[in-house]
Amino acid sequence: MSEKGDGSVQAENVRASPKAAKLIEPLWSHVMVGSLVLAPLADRETGWGVAVVQEWRGQILTLRWRNGRSPRNFTRRLKEVALPHPKLRV
Repeated sequence: MSEKGDGSVQAENVRASPKAAKLIEPLWSHVMVGSLVLAPLADRETGWGVAVVQEWRGQILTLRWRNGRSPRNFTRRLKEVALPHPKLRV
């Protein structure tokens, strides 16, 4: 990491550790239609919500909010969503 002129720190060439990289693929391999993911809300700045995967095509997930926030499906790129804690209860 290096310090920028304004005092903030900037990461340089940050990579997942080999141990973390080995965990990522098995976690995502369990995601399928009906799985829960965390997705940013529409404006992407006010928070995240729990969504249910409706379809997965390539890098695009079709989702629906779990709490009925909206009856319409929406899409997010795979890199935009996160996996919830494994002990999340629904």
